[in-house]
Amino acid sequence: MPNLTSGRLGPVQNSKMKHVGVFMRVNLLSIAMALCIGLLPWNEKWNTISIIVLFAGVLFDAVIKKRKYRLDLKRFFVGSGVFFVALLWLPLSDDLSTGWSYLERLLTAALFPLLFSMVVKYCKLNIRYIFFAFMASCLFRYLFFLGGLLEFELLFILDYWNEVLIQFNQFFKQKALHPSYFSMYLGFCAIICFYFYSISKSLRQRSFWIGSLFVFLLINLTLASKMPFVATIAALIFGVAFHLYKTSGSRGRKRYIVGLVVGLVAFGVYIYKVPNVIKQDIGNYYDYFSGKNSESLYDYNQYGTNYSLETWNRTNRIHIWKSSISLLKANFLLGVGTGDIRAELNNQYLVDGHPYLSNKDANTHNQYLDYFIKFGIFGFGILLFCFYTYVKSALNKSNPTYLMFLILALMCMFTENILSRQLGIVFFFFFQSLFFFSESKEVKTSACTN
Repeated sequence: MPNLTSGRLGPVQNSKMKHVGVFMRVNLLSIAMALCIGLLPWNEKWNTISIIVLFAGVLFDAVIKKRKYRLDLKRFFVGSGVFFVALLWLPLSDDLSTGWSYLERLLTAALFPLLFSMVVKYCKLNIRYIFFAFMASCLFRYLFFLGGLLEFELLFILDYWNEVLIQFNQFFKQKALHPSYFSMYLGFCAIICFYFYSISKSLRQRSFWIGSLFVFLLINLTLASKMPFVATIAALIFGVAFHLYKTSGSRGRKRYIVGLVVGLVAFGVYIYKVPNVIKQDIGNYYDYFSGKNSESLYDYNQYGTNYSLETWNRTNRIHIWKSSISLLKANFLLGVGTGDIRAELNNQYLVDGHPYLSNKDANTHNQYLDYFIKFGIFGFGILLFCFYTYVKSALNKSNPTYLMFLILALMCMFTENILSRQLGIVFFFFFQSLFFFSESKEVKTSACTN
C-alpha cells in the first residue's frame, strides 16, 4: 500500500497517474482539426461535414466556458482577404449564380482565419497530430488507388512492374482526385518529413524521416504533375539551405550534404530510367519552343489514357495563357467580376480560334491571372498585399516550415487555379491560417488553458 501520509504514490499509482497525464495532454481540438484536414483527400462532402462539426464544437466550447475574444480585425481581414475581395467584386458580375457558387466554395477562406484567430488565444495546438494525420491520410489514399490498379496475382512477374511504372504516371487522372492537387498534398507531406527530420535528435529518427521524405517524392513523381513536383523541390532546397545555415559545426554540415547528394543522385537516376510523362512533356515543350514538330519520347497510349499529342497541342497552357492575357488587357482596371470569368474566357477562346478550349470550359490554369482578370488591378493589388503579408509573417517568425509551405502553394498557383476548388481552398487556408495566427515560431505542443 502506498504511504498516503507522505504525499507520495507507489510505483503502480505513479504509473497510472503518468498514463492519465498523457491522456490529459491529448489535445482534443488538435485531434478534431487533424480529422478535418485528414478527410480532405478522401471526400469533399465528408470534409465539409467535418469543418461544420469543428466550428460547432469550438463555438459550443466558447459558449460553455464563456470565453471573451478580442478579434484582431486587421490580421483577420488580411488572412481572409481573398474571400472579401471576391465578395466586394460580386456586384460587377452579370452571372451572379456562378459568383455565389464560388463564394460558397470560398467560405472556408474566411472561416479558417476566424477559427484560428480565436483558438490561438486560449489553446496552443499540437501541430504533430495535424501533420501526422495529413501524412497518413495522403499515404493511405495513394495506397487505396494503387490497390485498385494492381493485379495482385501478377506482382511476382518482373515484366508486369514495367507496365505498372508506365501506368503510374496517369492513373490518377482516371480517378476522382485531381492529380495536381494530390501532388501538392504529397509535396507538403515531404515538407512535413523535413520538419520532423530537422527537429529529430537521434540518427535513427533522422534516417526514418529522410527516408520517408524520399518515399513521398517518389510516389509524387508517379502523378506526373510538373509544377507541384518542381515546387516541392524548390521548397525543400530552401529548407535545406536554411537548415545548413542553422547547423553548427563543419562535420555536421558535411555529413548532411553527403547524405543529401547521395539521395539526389539516386533520385535523379530513377527519373532518368523510369518512363514518365514529365520527361515526355519536357521534350514536347522543347520541340514547341524550338519550332520543331512534337515527337513523343513515349507513346501516350502506354499510359492507359486517351491523352495524345493532338490533345497536348489543343489544351496547351500556352494557348490558354495567351487568351487569358488578351482578356486581361481588355479588363485591366476593374476586372470582369467574381462570376463572369468563365463566360468571358470562353468567348475569348472563340475569338482566338480555340473552340476546343471553349467547349471544355478551360480555366486560366494560373491563379494570379484568374484573380487579375476577375478583380482588375485594384483587387489583385489587395491580394498581392495579403500574400506579401503571409510571407513577411513567416520571415518574422523565422518559421522555415511556413515558408516552405508558401513556396509550394504559391508556385503551384502559376499553373493551376488552386483557390478555385475545395481541394485547394481548404488545404491552403487551413495550413495558412494555422501558421499565420500562431504566436510562436512553431506552433507549440500544449493542452488548452481554461
